[in-house]
Amino acid sequence: MNPDSDMTNLFIALTFLHIACQKFPTKRQMVIMQAVVFFKEYQRLRGNIQETSYNIGRAMHHLGLYHLAIHFYEEALKTAPSIEGDETFDLRREAAFNLSLIYRSSGNEDLANHILMTHIVV
Repeated sequence: MNPDSDMTNLFIALTFLHIACQKFPTKRQMVIMQAVVFFKEYQRLRGNIQETSYNIGRAMHHLGLYHLAIHFYEEALKTAPSIEGDETFDLRREAAFNLSLIYRSSGNEDLANHILMTHIVV
């Protein structure tokens, strides 16, 4: 296992994320901090691209850290996909949908609808 691999760091971060979400983890905040450290290392190694912003945003969303998830989802919306011209690798729709879920759950229907109409309507 190569510690300087972006995927190794992503998988370790996801492992800590899942441990933090278990019913009775001891020192949950410490486990979350370890996950964040590995996510940031993943971002450093992989680059500040749409994929990394979306993945970190999704992890923060999963943890219920909505203010951080919003930040990373908005970064993903602003960033072009890694492979231009192929919509398969464009994560803007997924980021917009998840962002709208956060806004809708907080009671901001207007902003949720605006995000959907701006980024998802075909």
